[in-house]
Amino acid sequence: MTLAPLASARRLAQAAALAAGLAASAGAMAQAALALPGTLQTPYYRYDIDEDQLGGAPDQSSLNQPLDASSRMFIKNARFHKAGPDGRINTSDDERLRLFGINLSFAANFPAPEDAAGIARRLKRQGFNAVRLHHMDTSPGTATDPPVSLLTPGPYPSFNDAAVTRLRGFIEALAKEGIYVNLNLRVGYQFRPDVDKVPAFDASQQARPIASPIVVYYPRMVELQARFASEAIARLGLANNPALAMVEINNESGLLAAWQRREWRDAVPEQYSPELLRLWKAWLAQRYGSVEQACAAWRTCEKADEVILLTPEDAEAAESGLQVLRDKLDSQWLRLSGQRVGGRDASSDPASGKALRTRDFLLFLADTDRAYYKQIRQVIHQAAGFPVPVTGTQMGYGGILNLVSHEEMDYTDEHFYVDHPHFINGSSDVRDWRIWNVSLTGKHMDLLTGMALRRDVRKPLVVSEFNQPLPSLPAAELVPITAAFAALQDWDGLFFFDYADGSRGPAVPGSFALRGDWGKVALIGQAARLFRSGWIPANQEALVLPMPAGTQAALAASRRPDALEAHLAARHGVVEAMGWSRRIALNPSASEDTPVARPAAPAQPLRSPGGEVTYDPTQGVLGIQAPQVLGLFGRPPASPDANGLGARFTGNDPAPHASILLTAADNKPLADSQQLLLSLGSGTVGTQPGSLPPRPKQMVKHPSGSDSWTLEPDPQFMQRPSGSHNGSGQPWLTLNRADVSWPTPWTAAQVYPLDGQGKRMAALPASRVSIGGGRLTVSVQATSQETSPWYEIVPGPAQAAAGRP
Repeated sequence: MTLAPLASARRLAQAAALAAGLAASAGAMAQAALALPGTLQTPYYRYDIDEDQLGGAPDQSSLNQPLDASSRMFIKNARFHKAGPDGRINTSDDERLRLFGINLSFAANFPAPEDAAGIARRLKRQGFNAVRLHHMDTSPGTATDPPVSLLTPGPYPSFNDAAVTRLRGFIEALAKEGIYVNLNLRVGYQFRPDVDKVPAFDASQQARPIASPIVVYYPRMVELQARFASEAIARLGLANNPALAMVEINNESGLLAAWQRREWRDAVPEQYSPELLRLWKAWLAQRYGSVEQACAAWRTCEKADEVILLTPEDAEAAESGLQVLRDKLDSQWLRLSGQRVGGRDASSDPASGKALRTRDFLLFLADTDRAYYKQIRQVIHQAAGFPVPVTGTQMGYGGILNLVSHEEMDYTDEHFYVDHPHFINGSSDVRDWRIWNVSLTGKHMDLLTGMALRRDVRKPLVVSEFNQPLPSLPAAELVPITAAFAALQDWDGLFFFDYADGSRGPAVPGSFALRGDWGKVALIGQAARLFRSGWIPANQEALVLPMPAGTQAALAASRRPDALEAHLAARHGVVEAMGWSRRIALNPSASEDTPVARPAAPAQPLRSPGGEVTYDPTQGVLGIQAPQVLGLFGRPPASPDANGLGARFTGNDPAPHASILLTAADNKPLADSQQLLLSLGSGTVGTQPGSLPPRPKQMVKHPSGSDSWTLEPDPQFMQRPSGSHNGSGQPWLTLNRADVSWPTPWTAAQVYPLDGQGKRMAALPASRVSIGGGRLTVSVQATSQETSPWYEIVPGPAQAAAGRP
């Protein structure tokens, strides 16, 4: 017998054993059996969700209706609306609309025709009514099954006909299931001098970063982007199509963003800087009458030949003068108008001429971004045939002066991530990364609530990317908490990032994908209904804060990352924690001396006016109490609120992070409902390749020595610090043995764990269900046969026979 056949036979036997083990029933549990150094000892269980057959209580399909003329989306009173039954906008039957969406990336945008309808139905079942078509331009190629880009490698924009056909059919399938599309135009395409007939880049860096903003100001690049926008809308059948909800011009990029993020070198390659300098001088001539007059105002130059493009380092040299202006602004000693910030009267101002020049340059960058967005928006509206809502880029990519650059845009957009993986060698190396396994409730709530301080009161606000990706164990709380806060703030759209990079193959938990991350999926549908159905009312009191261009410029010049927060606190007494009780927004049209009533400092725990949401940052606990929903997130208190959801973990040491929702599956108030859905979100990991019996991958300390975590290496890459962030094998969910309780008028109840299709399994025995003191208590995940992330609760036979709620 030779070694090769023996090794082959052994591999086949191991593969067969692995396949058999991973086919275990949904309730199969596994305690972490491998005691690796620094292992996070967490119990898991195996569970699979069948997205194609999902029904029963977790199915949210009833939220959607096919899109038609009545579905056309538009903006009215700074909110998204749809046209209503008469099919005409701005009439009496217009209906308010919120979007709960998800991103599709790369090949996921181009499913095979036989898969398109099924994927659309999957998304509908989970409560989504919009998809964001993302990274369609990033990887031009000739592949047709599947395509990974809307483009081929030909001169930009050369369209991949197979991709166009597939996406056009997919959009039709999505519309039939009541799902709108958010069209992203420029995300990752990198112009190529030899192919696209644009100037060469610096010899030291031929390939530009995907966020390089040369596309904003170089005329040929702008012209080609306008052509791409027009042709993409036409080819995809989106002209006069109510399925087109919104368009984003340029993802995470802009001149302001390059300055703000200190990525300025990428913004001005040597052969491109003359064009930006030309625009800078033209801007100065328009503002001051001539470049020489600008030099006189700044006291830094005498003639046009001495005007240069500034850099962030130049701004840092003027820091002392800028600080004077910021201090005066925040101390209410100085009112800055847009004209004054232009520096026309530098001699009477204690700030240096360099400081005023810096702020001029920032306003120039904002106006240059603005001209680009305005031009592309006009092309979009002409191609679409109706005023589809358009935005430029995200507020976090450009900062407060995006209020200027986005003056003509229709809505504002945000992104936020909690515990985003740090890829030590860049995102291309997926085997050396780390996370901190922190929670939104425990440490990073400001990432969510801080977005309330950047909303433009005149426009809808959309969060088009948010996630706390695998394998962060508290991550399941992110979507329902975001939905609850967005409801309080009356925001207009949320888009989780993302569904998957591809549409076929098994659901493997990894990277940023929702598909396979069943610990998050367990709560997605209820979060969708919470946000879309208005279960949590918006805060009635509004804090609208003046933010004119002058104030924006003074803040934008600061190197402080919290300049806006510091200003709002000093000038108006407003902090992000007030977002739990008030709707917060900025008004760029108001002057700085517009009176604003100084609000009282928020008391802890933070609470919405009606008590629907309560957050205690000192304890790291958030509760939801509304007629149709109860929620508990973070570390459960020992004694729950009498009217709230309570949980006592019984089998874990230390106790896991709670991510629990109870909702009325029949959409009635919980007190009147005849069908409840109790869901337990959790962390999710994949299977360690080659493990026999199959076991979950373990969370281990990252070898960097910091307090960070990663996944154990894959067997074939044991020399690397991490297992692949792209994931492997079938999903395992963290086990949450607990006694969960809530108020009830019932006297008897039956509780059914649900399988991965939403079907009832055997009811829990009476020993796991009790009612006393007006509360129903259910012991969940006690045995392998009873373990599920979903439990359907209905009245017990005696109560049902009596006809009582």
